[in-house]
Amino acid sequence: MTGRLLLVYRLLIRDLRRHPTETALLLIAVTGATATLSLGLALNAMIADPYQQTRAVTAGPDVVVEPGVTGPGALAALAPLTTAPGVTDHSGPFPVAYLALTAHDTTVRVVVEGRDGTPAAVDRPAVTDGTWVRPGGVVVERTFAEALGMQPGDTVSVAGHPLRVVGLAVTAARPVFPSVGWHPPGVMLIEKGGLVWVDRGDIAALAGSQSLAYTLKLKLADPQAGAAFRAASTNTNDFRGGSVRTWQELAYRNGKLTGAAQETLTIGSWLLAVLAVAGVAGIVAGRVIAQRRRVGLLKAVGAGPGMVAVVHLTEYLLIGVVAAGLGLAAGWFAAPRLFRPSVG
Repeated sequence: MTGRLLLVYRLLIRDLRRHPTETALLLIAVTGATATLSLGLALNAMIADPYQQTRAVTAGPDVVVEPGVTGPGALAALAPLTTAPGVTDHSGPFPVAYLALTAHDTTVRVVVEGRDGTPAAVDRPAVTDGTWVRPGGVVVERTFAEALGMQPGDTVSVAGHPLRVVGLAVTAARPVFPSVGWHPPGVMLIEKGGLVWVDRGDIAALAGSQSLAYTLKLKLADPQAGAAFRAASTNTNDFRGGSVRTWQELAYRNGKLTGAAQETLTIGSWLLAVLAVAGVAGIVAGRVIAQRRRVGLLKAVGAGPGMVAVVHLTEYLLIGVVAAGLGLAAGWFAAPRLFRPSVG
């Protein structure tokens, strides 16, 4: 038994040395097939429910309330909700202005939300690049920044005021660009737009004569009770023309944006894997044809069909295990770098 194992080992090493090019091609093909498939599966798992991932990371709200009135009337309408039955925590009210942002000669409507430098209890946008808000700076929602090519260090104009982009962030409190919901109080149309955050002390100057709106982020004892909370607590004139959004509605809106991308990614990864496997099959077939002489030599020295099969199977198993290990490692290592989970 030991002699046979030693023979298999020697034949294996000799063949690998005599055919380095074919061995390298087979190794690369199997590695590519495994890496492609593992990358596709990893990315598919990562974007299967991106909203829930971002909601967990950012302490996403269960309900986001924005009255249909502005100024002191909005604050008065929101005040009772912070202690309403079923509410366990809240953040805000935060001032909001509906303005225009210009970046790289492109002007887009934006929801500008004033925030504090300290983290909020509910809805803590996660900074993915740069830093959080500070006076004179603006933090841009990441998908909006990517669409307009904005990055930290750029200077943009908000309502004619130059501001420096200090960071990019994600949130679960609003849909991603372009469906963030540009919807000023009293305006029926909901238009496409982006989302940015500024220091709370800067927003009044940016809004100018525009009366500030306000948004309140709520956590409920029962996260599934958002619709019931809306019916019981916001059925007043102050909320008509405004919005009361549950996290389920936000998740649905974002899911519509990522569904097509997820399907395309899954199909593409499987197609690439099939192509890579076909390439592997072609290389293996070529190697088998080229090794007919070795099969004849093995039979000449008394090796039976079992020994011949063991020699070839061991060689391909060794190459396959090494290549599969490299491919799996490459796929799972690359996935987080190609896709950073966001709200969408």
